[in-house]
Amino acid sequence: MAHSLRRWIPFALCCVPGAVAALLVVGVAFGSAAFGLSLSSPIGTGLLVVAMLACPASMFLMSHVLAACDRGPNNNAPRSGPLGVRIEMPNGAYTNISPLELKTLLVNKNFLLINVHIPYEGEIEKTDAFIPYDEIEKHLDKLPKDKTAQIVLYCRSGRMSQEAAETLVKLGYTNVWNLDRGMIGWEQAGLSIVTQKR
Repeated sequence: MAHSLRRWIPFALCCVPGAVAALLVVGVAFGSAAFGLSLSSPIGTGLLVVAMLACPASMFLMSHVLAACDRGPNNNAPRSGPLGVRIEMPNGAYTNISPLELKTLLVNKNFLLINVHIPYEGEIEKTDAFIPYDEIEKHLDKLPKDKTAQIVLYCRSGRMSQEAAETLVKLGYTNVWNLDRGMIGWEQAGLSIVTQKR
């Protein structure tokens, strides 16, 4: 209720001057007896000019106020904490992160970074393992025994790593992260890809 009032009070404050300006335009233009003004009088002409300027100004102000109201403080807040967007699944969830968010995590790296793309098309520095996205279950020996340990996956575009993330969640891993848009997004963010002979 309080949020609703905060939204409509600025709207009303913007509408009042706009409505007054519109009435002045009508009153002056048609010589309304209610205002006792006409276009032939200097005051009437002046008010007409003011009203004509006030109408668009009021609408401009109203549009900006409403836009500010729409940008609530929580609209774009991450759903999974300080980084990432939590993707819910029937049996768990994983977190999508952006290239810049992964860059932040890599500063004090304390997780397993896995490239799941096939065939090999490069890697992000500090990658720990390479597991084909469709062979996750065949390489459980490369994964932490602790299923609460953080695992970050990536591929070329984000599609393969998404499938790998879903597989890990189904296997019971609870701290799975996926690089959204993969190495393509990483490079678009101005970050470098390393190519090794494999």
